Amino acid sequence: MLIFNCTEAASKFFSRVHKGKKITPVEAPPENEPTDDLPSEQWLVHAVTLQRKHVLFVLHFETRYCMVLSAPDKADLQGFIHKFMRRWIDGVMQHAARTGVLEQIDFTSTFERLQAGESQYHFYRRGDRSVQGHLNEIVWMFTGQTMEMGLPADEIAANQCDRWLNGMLKGLKGQKDYIVPNEEMLMHWFKHYCGVSDTDVASARGRYKALMRESAAFE
Repeated sequence: MLIFNCTEAASKFFSRVHKGKKITPVEAPPENEPTDDLPSEQWLVHAVTLQRKHVLFVLHFETRYCMVLSAPDKADLQGFIHKFMRRWIDGVMQHAARTGVLEQIDFTSTFERLQAGESQYHFYRRGDRSVQGHLNEIVWMFTGQTMEMGLPADEIAANQCDRWLNGMLKGLKGQKDYIVPNEEMLMHWFKHYCGVSDTDVASARGRYKALMRESAAFE
């Protein structure tokens, strides 16, 4: 289940007017979240305009993992879902391969569970102050990079930009240590989409950190 919590700007982006009537997929949030066998993935979506093009920022509540979608078509809901899912899968899989943990985890069932979740989604008008703070920081960093280098030219450049943004340390209220969104999303996938136990996730995290230290030593 994908839950997209939209800022006012994002709500306007997903809306259109047809024959004088506003059409929007963005609803008022329910009093109680729907329950489901699939994990409920909460994302915050914000829209800005850079270099006269729409840019969407999509930030995962739990891991603070962010994706930046450049030049999406306004009010194209299915186009957004397709681009979002493709970027999410590509980004995590590429990071898993790059860090060497892809060979240690069975991703066989991952895509089936993701595809099941892809067909179930909701768009709500609501935000979160803590998540919004991190998103504002990302918007500021991306805007600065865009002023120097322009918007990502293709999906390869976009993935590289996401990897850069998600490699930054983030502090969460109530947590002593900083987190790295790239790492947190990878572990999130292991637990929720790969059927990995908490114990094995902890072991995978240890191997991941060791691999990252080895990689840094060679750079």
